[in-house]
Amino acid sequence: MSAIYVEKKNRLQRPNDCTYWVSTLFLAGEYPGAGTSTATQQKLGRYLDKCGIRTFVDLTQNGEKPSYIELLQEEATKRNCSIHYHRLPIPDFGVPSSHDTMKKILDTIDASIANGDGVYVHCRGGIGRTGMTVGCWLVRNTHRTGEEALMETNRLFRTYSARSRESAFSPETQEQMDFVRPWKEDSQIL
Repeated sequence: MSAIYVEKKNRLQRPNDCTYWVSTLFLAGEYPGAGTSTATQQKLGRYLDKCGIRTFVDLTQNGEKPSYIELLQEEATKRNCSIHYHRLPIPDFGVPSSHDTMKKILDTIDASIANGDGVYVHCRGGIGRTGMTVGCWLVRNTHRTGEEALMETNRLFRTYSARSRESAFSPETQEQMDFVRPWKEDSQIL
């Protein structure tokens, strides 16, 4: 089942309350695991079935949360679908180590969308690193300024994510917001 089909049929359903759609093929939010393997499999199944997600972009660092890649592969096999998993870590509450790291993350998102596949971008809580990535993606793809992208990211987060009760803003830190504000593809952000 393609993401485009899911979008037309289900009008952008969300797999849980801690996610939000950035575009028709780009979903953002929290770590998609749960307390047990069974609960994680059920949760991942919702990403695959309800949302047509086929690419997972994991912004967490190794060991930050339990890996879900094996369970995701099992769920994809049950559904006879292909999935792609990319770990592109950013430190919690931090920013990418280089401009090229964010560019690689954005290129991964855009390649998935260009293939017609739904992509899910997440960090731990779906607030800081995820919001920063959404902001940079909005600058790149919607020609907003960094400030406009931050406003839209926060609007999406506050409107749709239950995590907005825990955080006043997405992205979460001043450093993350300052990373988005001057974002340009040809810039070298420090």
